[in-house]
Order: sequence, then C-alpha cells, then structure tokens
Amino acid sequence: MKNQKDILNQYFEQARQQPSLISPDQAAELLTKAPTLKQPREKRVQGVIGTVLVSSLVLALLFVITENQEPSVPTSAVTTPPQLLARAEVKGTPLTATQLLPKNTTPTKQKGEKPSTPIKASVSLRKSLSYDTNAIVSTSDTKQPESTHTPDPLITATANGSTSAELEIAQLGYIQAQSQLNPLQETGNGGVQEKVIITKLSSVNSSSNDYNPMITPDGRTLYFISGREPGFGGHDFWMATKQSRDQLEFTPPSNLGSSINTSQNEGGGTISADGQTMYFTACNRPDGLGDCDIYEARLEETGWVKIRNVNEINTKDWESQPTISADGRSLFFVSNRPGALGGSEDTDIYFSYKQADGTWSRPENLGAPVNTPKFEDSPFIVPSGNALYFSSAGHKGYGGLDFFVSELSEDKKWLPPVNLGAEFNSPEDERFITITAAEDVMYFTKSTGKNNLDLYMAQKEARSTSIIITGSVLNGETKRPNPADLLFVNAENGEIISYVSTNDVSEEFSLVLGKNTAQRSIDIYGYNNLLGEFRARITIEPTNTYREYRCDLFLNTSEKDLRQIPMDTPTIPRLLISSPGQGREFTISAPTEGGELTILDAWGNILVREDMRGGEQKDFHLDSAPEGLYLARIGKYSGVIHLPNRKETGTQ
Repeated sequence: MKNQKDILNQYFEQARQQPSLISPDQAAELLTKAPTLKQPREKRVQGVIGTVLVSSLVLALLFVITENQEPSVPTSAVTTPPQLLARAEVKGTPLTATQLLPKNTTPTKQKGEKPSTPIKASVSLRKSLSYDTNAIVSTSDTKQPESTHTPDPLITATANGSTSAELEIAQLGYIQAQSQLNPLQETGNGGVQEKVIITKLSSVNSSSNDYNPMITPDGRTLYFISGREPGFGGHDFWMATKQSRDQLEFTPPSNLGSSINTSQNEGGGTISADGQTMYFTACNRPDGLGDCDIYEARLEETGWVKIRNVNEINTKDWESQPTISADGRSLFFVSNRPGALGGSEDTDIYFSYKQADGTWSRPENLGAPVNTPKFEDSPFIVPSGNALYFSSAGHKGYGGLDFFVSELSEDKKWLPPVNLGAEFNSPEDERFITITAAEDVMYFTKSTGKNNLDLYMAQKEARSTSIIITGSVLNGETKRPNPADLLFVNAENGEIISYVSTNDVSEEFSLVLGKNTAQRSIDIYGYNNLLGEFRARITIEPTNTYREYRCDLFLNTSEKDLRQIPMDTPTIPRLLISSPGQGREFTISAPTEGGELTILDAWGNILVREDMRGGEQKDFHLDSAPEGLYLARIGKYSGVIHLPNRKETGTQ
C-alpha cells in the first residue's frame, strides 16, 4: 500500500489537472455583477464534473487516512471560552499647555453639575492568535493574524504577486502612505520691524458695534461679532476672508447664518486650530444654566451645527469669552462665579482641560499673578501655547481695561503679566485680542467713543517659531481626497502631539505645531472607514521663524502598489488589533515578547495600562469613550483603534 505522502501527491496532482472554471479576470468581473448572473453552459458542465471528481478524491483520501491512524485534533484548533473579567473604570488627564498634570486623575464635578461619564473598559481573555516578528508577514502554515478591519481585497497582497497558498503571503495591517511634505513660500510682513503699526480695519467695520475678532492660525479667516444689518436680531457672528497672509484687506463680511445666530446676542468666541470647532457665548437660551453660557459648535457643509451647551463648565452665574489652545486640550474663559479673587463683583480667568471621556474638567481659577481683585477679561492663548494675552483693570496700566501678556515658564507656571504699552492701550477700555500663529499680526477691539466699538489690526515683527501643517489624504491613483482621522505622534518619545480630522467642507486637515527650533520626526497614524489604518513619517527641519507646510498623504491601494511596499521593514511594527471600526469592541493580541499595554486617547489620557504575556489575547470594550482615534502600544509595537460614533454602532 502506498504511504500517505504518495496518496496525497497523487490526488492533488489529479485535482490540479482539472480545467479552470473561469479566469481571474472573469472572476473579478463576476464579483461586481448581480448575483443572478449565470455561467455559460460549457463552464457549468466543467464545474459539475470538476466538483464531482474533487469530492470523490477527498472522500477516498479521508478513507485512506482514517484507515491508517487515529484521528487527532490539533492544539491550535481548541478555543478557550472567553473569561469575562471585572469591569474597570479608567480615567485620565491630559498633558496640557498650561501645566503638567498627573496621569489617571479622576474627573471632577461641581455642585449642580451633571457628572461626567467615566471611560469603562471591559476586558476578557482568550487563547492567543499566532504572532510573527514583523507583525505584517505570515506563512501559509500558521494562522493569519486578524486584520484591523473587515477584510478588503485592496489591502491584501502576496509577496511576489502569486495567489498560490504555498507562497508567503503578506497581510498588511496598515497601508504605508506616501507623504509629500513641502514648505510653502514664506509669507507675512517680514519687512515690519519691532515698531508696531496699527491700522483700522475699514473693509470690515460698520456703523454698528464690531468687536470680538477671532483669527484662524494661518491668518486667512476672520470671525467677529457685529450688530449690523441684515442680521437675525441682537449681535451675530460674521466672517471675512483673504487669499494670503500678506494681504491687508479682507473681503466684505458675510453673516454666518441661522444655524448659529439667533434673535438673542451671540458673542465671546474662539476657533479651534483646524477651524472645525467654535466655542462661543450665548445668552438667554432655553437650555442655558445662567444668563450667559459657553456653547460648542461644529462646522459641516450645512454650516455650524451640533450646537450644545458645555454644561460641565457652566454655572447659574455668568460664563463668557472662551479661548481654546491649539492642541484642543485646554479651554480658558471668564466667569463671575463664587471664588473670584475680588468677590462677587469681580470677573476672573478660569481654565479647564479635556478629560478621557471627552468632557471638560471642573474649571479652576487661574489665580495670581494673572488674576487680581479687579476685572480680568478677554483671554487669548497663542497657538504655540506659551503666552496668554488678556485684558485687566487690576494691573498697572493706562486706565480702564488694558492689554497684558503673561509668558509660560519652563516649569509650566504663568509669569507676572507685562503691559503691551501705549501703542495698544489708552484711557479707554481695550478688549478682545486675537493673534496669528506667526504672532506677527494681532486683531483687537478699541472704543472709538460715543459707545462705538471697532476692529483694529496691529503688525509687528514675527517672533514665533510655530509651524502650520495643512494637507489632504488622497487616493494615490485618482488623487481624490478621502475623509480621515489622524494622530500626529512624536517619533522620539511616543507623545501624542495632536489629533485632527479632515474638514467636511475643505476636505483638508490643519494643525499648529508650537516651538520648532530642533529637527522633529513625526509619525502620522491615520484611519479611513473604507481602507482602515494607514501610516506615514515626516521630518520637520528646525527653523527660527514661522513657517507653513503642505503635507499631502497618498494612499496607493492597488495590488501592484502594495507589492512595492517593503514587507520586512515596516515604519513601525504593528500591534495586532482586530475589528476596530465595526463597533466599540476590539481585540488586542500581544507580540511574542509581551510587555505593558498602554491605550491613550487623542489628548494623551491613559485609558488602559496593564501587562500582557507573550501571545496573550484580550478583548476590550470602551463604553463611553468619544468617537475618534486611540493609540495602543506594547513596546515597539503600536496600532490605532477607531471608535465610531453612536449612530454608526446603532446606539444612542
């Protein structure tokens, strides 16, 4: 009797001699057509004959094998039932622009405030999947690692183009995006010396009150408040733009519309660095806690929508004039709540930081030396995060409310404020200041007498070394933009720099990087709902001036392009994370060497920190985490987790 190997070879040889039912090109075409599509008659006959023959061969093979040996079950086929562990409530605090805060601090609440929802991480254990050293390459005789999302033929490629099961197959856990980083031509008023030049914004001002300017970091879009007509009643938000930073005049202003403006007064606002979120003041609204509260709005194609009262920082007292840091982690505002240094008649500057569940922490008084027993007003945190501008009647000045600036020291403490001088300040009140990322142009409000407020612009020598990065996520073949969420991570220490998403209107992303006096390597982790995870690395050269960069990421998804990716040298070894994007559950499989697992949210909060044994696999469920990207790391391995919003998961 032939041995088992000879029998196998004989049957596989006979099976290989059967004619192909259809070509690979025909198969691809059939997959795209309706399921009622029928094969040609001769193909169906070949298919029936082939199926009968192969079935007979398999039955004969099973008979021979079972006749010669006892059946056995491979160990790898045994599944250990999941063991549900105790639910853990994990919370954290970010590294803010104003101070270093301890990790895993419990979010706080104040009297009468709805408590913030903690992040809840459910964990269960089960038998590990196989895990190779490169995290993206495996062989046919081992179980393939689970993909980070629903299998997609666009992101699975063979090592040499063949589809044979006997060849080494590369299952890409992510797409290696091709980055194109280009410094833009230097713009701005490089010829302006230290002497400040102040001009009135005649193209923007009206006969009504115009105040509270908000400039985007690139200096190209100006939002402000005006009582002019036509409006919706009260004071409304308006907007003016210009094509380049070095232009002095803005386009004629336009009203932001009824999605954000009402018959009541709107005012006291701030724009996020990516231009997609506005925090503003609204008074006497039905959902208000006090007479004036701080609200949040998101920019979409239909306008400013998803407006909500930021309940966690508002009280029954007066809250107004918010300003958001460029990284989105810290929010400063003004309030007359109890606890002000000057008592109930005083207004002080407060700050709050973003918590792990997406809510804001209980506000804290910024204290001395910034606040005084008299009025503090109109705070503005510069895009670099190292200076706070504000108005005050309590520091020595020229009369009324004057502009001051406080620098942030190396040990994260605010230094004694400095008066901006007679160029800006007068015996009248000076309020509402906003500054570009280059810190070479400032917009502010001055009283012109007769109870009228107008907008002014001040030009001075640029002193900032910040940079702005703007770009798109593009299909490598069609060059069309794709929506995506992105995490920018310091390649040297793993610290999260910023979290951004592409704009629904411009289809671009934008972020501000602070002090940039040394070369920086930045890893970009991205996620697209269709393609899953992608990565790129960029290097920013040191500069002693403000710069703007264009950074486009090209995703080449054809099989040909994927085969050109060096399979054995990924930028960063990928951590095996299964099923992100399909719900709020995901599974992490540890590499063979094991290590400490850390899961961070987009603001640097640590949600999970625990040891995992080599090859161990755990299931996680984040109950109340906000939508967006999360970064998971074990040693040199890393990967992103994408949590969809509640509507995508079918929950509310």
